[in-house]
Amino acid sequence: MMRPAALIAANFLRENRWAIVLLMIWAVGSGIGAVFSVHSSLDDAMFFLHQQAAYSVFFSVFLAASAIYNQRRSRRILAVLSKGISRSEYLGGIVLGFMAVAAMCSIALSITGAWAFSVAGVNPLSIVPLAIVLFVASTLAGTTALLFSTVFNPLLTLAATSATLGAAAYIGREIPAVLPAYALLQRVMSFELHRGIQVSWTSVAWGAVEAIALWGIASAIFARRDIAVSVE
Repeated sequence: MMRPAALIAANFLRENRWAIVLLMIWAVGSGIGAVFSVHSSLDDAMFFLHQQAAYSVFFSVFLAASAIYNQRRSRRILAVLSKGISRSEYLGGIVLGFMAVAAMCSIALSITGAWAFSVAGVNPLSIVPLAIVLFVASTLAGTTALLFSTVFNPLLTLAATSATLGAAAYIGREIPAVLPAYALLQRVMSFELHRGIQVSWTSVAWGAVEAIALWGIASAIFARRDIAVSVE
């Protein structure tokens, strides 16, 4: 299963290469902005790092929301599935694709964030838990969008994903294990240079488990979808 999924992920990255390049330029630029803002304004430094994290989650959702639609519109999905690749493998490839993008963003945040922490006189390794939380939050949010994209077009997928994560934020106050993507992102967006980040490793674990579960549900739904119908 891994080889077909890896090939699909590689193709996914190739198709979105320019958007990914622009995202990485933005991410690195924001991180460097944070470094040079540390001495003049900690608030500005935090703004750059928080912005970098937020774009990682949003971009994962955006890529996942439009992947199936774009493949169906170009009819490329029919050629891929005709080669004996299962629909779960196909979705698994998309998941691996946006996970790779999330990993790139997390690594970029780790490097530039560690640099900013070091300039501020804070242990650079303090950024590592933040990068892990960001990666899991991006993956879970992207998988949520992928689930809705098996049924809706990209615009409705984005709306449904936003509504789901918003509802999860409210429900999570009582039941933290229910789609903890918002709770994880909140951890990322609330960290400070000298205070660090308070990581809930239980939420991180649940986020990973639920991302796998959402992929399974999406695969079950997608297996029953008629992909031969034009989406134009």
